[in-house]
Amino acid sequence: MIRINYLLQASFLMNEFNQNISREYIKTMRKLSNKFLIKHDKKFKKLFCKKCNSVLIPSATCKVSVNPQNLSKKEKNRNEEVSTNLKGKLRDEFLVSYRCNYCQHDTKFVYENGLTAQRANETEAV
Repeated sequence: MIRINYLLQASFLMNEFNQNISREYIKTMRKLSNKFLIKHDKKFKKLFCKKCNSVLIPSATCKVSVNPQNLSKKEKNRNEEVSTNLKGKLRDEFLVSYRCNYCQHDTKFVYENGLTAQRANETEAV
């Protein structure tokens, strides 16, 4: 695990000088984690492009776009209590897409609005 973290940090540092070396570090890191079956955190997976192994740094190596959407409408019938906040409104969720400048690959993630999620947790605690 120490070597994987070292390769990740080295790839971020080398990205400024030589992107090809940075990609090789990420490629080696991914091979090691697959070889030893290391599970990574969700945040870890958002750091590099899965197609070309380049480091994803917003406005430097990738373009970021945020699209607000309400995914809870699809699950309204199933999780009505979970998907509402204090005022009874549906929870806001955002689709964040990263487009790699090197290979033009799109990676999409869903983020919840932090304030709405905190309010829902506060009502459950009371």
